[in-house]
Amino acid sequence: MKLSVAVIYAMVLVTQTAVGAATPGVVINGKPTASETQALKRAMGADYGDLQPFEVGHADLNDDHRPDLLARSDSTGGCGSAGCQTYAVLATSTGYARKSIRLAAAGGKVFVLPSKHHGMHDLRFGSGTYTFKWNGKEYQ
Repeated sequence: MKLSVAVIYAMVLVTQTAVGAATPGVVINGKPTASETQALKRAMGADYGDLQPFEVGHADLNDDHRPDLLARSDSTGGCGSAGCQTYAVLATSTGYARKSIRLAAAGGKVFVLPSKHHGMHDLRFGSGTYTFKWNGKEYQ
């Protein structure tokens, strides 16, 4: 069975639109507040200085109804050919966790997928097709 380029393109477009409709994506381009900056410094420790400044966005990664902090490095030290290093700091009842979760070096939106592993939503970055899954300790 032969498919024309237009039909294949339409199939890809519908698939991408379906994923995008279910998960609109989180844009990471905001300026962190003072409390978010303090949370990043505490959670990242010595790495913070080499990777700052950061841009931030928010998403609930673990369904606790608290907006977790997503932070992407905006420095030459934190960015490379694959994109910029991205981290998550989970929200807690008293602020933010004391440890960051290293995500991927990527650009574009972060898609929080409906599927979950070990209590955390799966993630996809930008226009990529790889799904990052939480293994209980890190996203792989």
